[in-house]
Amino acid sequence: MSSWVKGLVYLLSALVCVGHLPAPLPTINTCIFDDIEPPDVLQKRQTYAHTQDVLREAGTHSHIPDVLQRSGTYSHTEDVSEGTRRTSDRTKRNTQTSDRARRNSRDLFQPLRITTWFHNIGSELGRAEQDSLRAVVQEAVGRITRALAVVPVQGPLVLGRNFTEICKFAVAANQPNAGKCSVAKTTYRGEICIAEFLIPDEHLEGFATWADTGDTPVQVLYTDGAGVADTDYILYVTAATTTRCQNDHSILAYASYCQLDQNNRPTAGYTNFCPVQLQGPGFDRDKFVMTAIHELLHALGFSKQLYGKFKDCSSSADPTSCPDRRDVVETRYGMNRITTPTVLNRTQQHFRCSWTDFGGPLEDRPTGVSSHWESRLMQGSIMTAKLGPPHLHTIDAVTLAVLEDSGWYRVDYTTAGPLVWGEGQGCTFGTEATCVTSDDWFCLGSSVGCHYLRLDKGRCESDSYLGACRVHKPQPGDECWKESSAPSTLQLELHGESYQEASRCFMSNLIKTGQGGPSSPAGRCYEHRCNSTGVLEVRVQGSPWVRCQFGSSIAIPGYSGLLECPPAGVLCRDVYPPPHTTATATTQADNCPTGNTQHNPPTSPPSCVPPPHTTPSHVTPSPHHCYSYNTG
Repeated sequence: MSSWVKGLVYLLSALVCVGHLPAPLPTINTCIFDDIEPPDVLQKRQTYAHTQDVLREAGTHSHIPDVLQRSGTYSHTEDVSEGTRRTSDRTKRNTQTSDRARRNSRDLFQPLRITTWFHNIGSELGRAEQDSLRAVVQEAVGRITRALAVVPVQGPLVLGRNFTEICKFAVAANQPNAGKCSVAKTTYRGEICIAEFLIPDEHLEGFATWADTGDTPVQVLYTDGAGVADTDYILYVTAATTTRCQNDHSILAYASYCQLDQNNRPTAGYTNFCPVQLQGPGFDRDKFVMTAIHELLHALGFSKQLYGKFKDCSSSADPTSCPDRRDVVETRYGMNRITTPTVLNRTQQHFRCSWTDFGGPLEDRPTGVSSHWESRLMQGSIMTAKLGPPHLHTIDAVTLAVLEDSGWYRVDYTTAGPLVWGEGQGCTFGTEATCVTSDDWFCLGSSVGCHYLRLDKGRCESDSYLGACRVHKPQPGDECWKESSAPSTLQLELHGESYQEASRCFMSNLIKTGQGGPSSPAGRCYEHRCNSTGVLEVRVQGSPWVRCQFGSSIAIPGYSGLLECPPAGVLCRDVYPPPHTTATATTQADNCPTGNTQHNPPTSPPSCVPPPHTTPSHVTPSPHHCYSYNTG
């Protein structure tokens, strides 16, 4: 290679790294949350709905004395029996009242309110790219808030300051102002989330230094911020070319939680979108939405550092004061698994596994517990470590069950998408001992076959997350449902393929009569339809509709070879892609100068799943919304 060509290659590479040229969007996107999530963050007490009000409505009392604990003795058996009967009646009433209190405590839960706070996103993004980012975050937040409910914060949400970071010396324990800060550090610069984002002072509590005695501080270093009204969670959003973005171009975005409340529920999070991925014609809105949902679910609680902070509210009448949940993650059957009650129930139902401790399989990491599902068992879930094409992933019920079992959230499972991978396949599905095979889920060699959802073709491949297992992975241009993916007309006619909205992938060695003998079976795209009774029919170019009985092979008039009908369970049921919906949001009228938006989820469920869109729909904010593109 000549020196000037080498120089040009070096220059182009450098421009890509600093974000001046768009890098090619990767097919698979990696999540780095396991590597960046903080081991510990600040807790700040928040005010919640007064649970005692709920208990009072249920008729409970703070203390009901037991008749058998009264002073004195009983002189007759009848008296003892009567006392025991009264105790039993009171115990029964107390149990019934406690049950009512727990039922009423559920009324405390309201749809999760997330306020998005965009910071300085105009420094590296143009106006259209900023609009795209806002639309992505808006849809991701809307889909999550439709699924989750919390006990709402009363009054403004105000975040805390880390005492150990700001205070150099505290007042001595034997003084009236014991524990308060007497001397502040000069190095304190504010509350910084994962060493990248400086939380605005207006969202933070104040801080002062104190003498040993007295009711007035010596110096007020920071006044109390106003906080954020009508919200349960603040999501800070940036778009900066950070070191993390530069080091790995497979990263679209990353996120973390920043602070917790007194019950360990995350109350603030931060996410950064790598600008180079938002720029240029390769921008894929749907991929960014799924990535944003994935990262936000981490920041809301799907985190190895937060598993140990989960709460068990199963027997508590006060959802803001539950005991710690024990044994959230256990090692079972050679891997770490989340074994909380709802997750156990959901995984047993999904895999049809009778093992009582089967649980949610976490990624096999050499360094310990993971914040992602094991890919071999949970393909298609939003919370595997690598996300492929967005129409092949869903917010599944097993993932939502983790958040339910955290004790912080109530979940609307009607918002969950269907998880098809491994459905009904039993307890040993997806292990490296059983996956080295060629079936409807796994494959051998490097053949071109069908992705298990049949929306795409795919090449048999593995990766570092699959280990010895291989699956059919779609590549750009493998989408059967997308007309623009169609190859040349000659190739289409040779095998009778059709690329359109109703097309799906079938294994076939069909070839037009007179054009040669049948070849090896491969993934081919053919039009399909399902009648009202769930019967599958397929049409090859130039042939009539033919019934395709699940699990059989059929001949097609005008073609030599056979077409293999897929097993039951994927086609002729409502599956992917997820709906293209835009979350409804209201802009805080008194906060328009900052351009930050509060999301209040609608009460109605999402619409039915439509067929996939061949062109991503871009959403531009309505003109009446107040947006500022360089918020501080």
